[in-house]
Amino acid sequence: TLEQHLKYEETQIFPAFAKSEGASQLDVRRICNEHEELRKEVRFLDALSQQPELFIEQLRCLARTLQAHKEKEGRMLYPWLASLRVSQPLSHKPESAHSMRT
Repeated sequence: TLEQHLKYEETQIFPAFAKSEGASQLDVRRICNEHEELRKEVRFLDALSQQPELFIEQLRCLARTLQAHKEKEGRMLYPWLASLRVSQPLSHKPESAHSMRT
């Protein structure tokens, strides 16, 4: 869901991004504020479910807001995420089918 996505970014991505070079606290605050705006728009959309004309217009508004947010994240976060490298391979390997049967 959108809420799960927003929470994941807020708890996992943004704190790490805020600690990186080139990221400002203001950038992180702005993008978190956008998350709150998105939540408000979704709640408003829920309230309009019985009013089709207003619902459709609000849905268009939400789509524009999401697009603008995606573009901002694309400029701010995606280059940073692309620059990250896994420093070590995963230490936990899944058990083989054979070892699980014995």
